Amino acid sequence: MRLVFGVLLVFCIGFFSPSASAQAQAPNNAAPAAAQPEFTTAGFGDWLLRCSQPEGRARNCEVIHAVTVQGQTLAQLAIGRAAAGQPLMLTLVVAPNITITTAPKIALPGAAGRASSNVDLNWRRCLPGLCFADANASDASLAQMRRQTENGRLDFQTADGRDMQLPISFRGISAALDALARETSR
Repeated sequence: MRLVFGVLLVFCIGFFSPSASAQAQAPNNAAPAAAQPEFTTAGFGDWLLRCSQPEGRARNCEVIHAVTVQGQTLAQLAIGRAAAGQPLMLTLVVAPNITITTAPKIALPGAAGRASSNVDLNWRRCLPGLCFADANASDASLAQMRRQTENGRLDFQTADGRDMQLPISFRGISAALDALARETSR
């Protein structure tokens, strides 16, 4: 999730920096350097692969799904590694209007005639505008997400005790996870 906030921070600094606007006005006649992009994205169904490699830093990639209801993004799910060699983590980001004593979960529909299962997450921290929950992304839970043909559900409780159930699409997750594996093996 560091990548999510890094992109926003880089955008804000570049957009609001007075020196950035002064540089934008001055023509630059130098030949452009053959550089790699700092940020890349690729869409896979309802999932997005996002990679960044700021100058002098290691490449970092994650797959992201925006949980949107009636055109409003209410949560984001991300699957990625905090650093090379670390395990894959599933991270949830929501607004801070939550009950911390009730852990969020992702409900995965079962195959025909089988019960559904859950991926349980743990609340880790809240900042003024966002709360984070995460869990290890086990091979078993990722395999089950890849097999989904129906929407799953994100369940958590709001600060006033209401149960929230938001739809999660798994359309494209298999291709997105394959692309993530390719990118992180480079």
